[in-house]
Amino acid sequence: MKILCAIDLLPKSKFAIHRAGMLAVQLGEDLSLLRVVCPKEPEQMPEPDMQHVSWELKFRVARVLWG
Repeated sequence: MKILCAIDLLPKSKFAIHRAGMLAVQLGEDLSLLRVVCPKEPEQMPEPDMQHVSWELKFRVARVLWG
């Protein structure tokens, strides 16, 4: 089994990431995060924005302590 957690990077996403991480640890499974975007957003995000999103995800996940 694999766990997929869809997030939108709004502040409430931290709770979804935390819960999904706890489940992954409890079940001994891998966790994947998927960033979802509003269909109104442009298909291709400018590179600086993509870098910011990547940093934001890494920062949020790194700060979470599961177990």
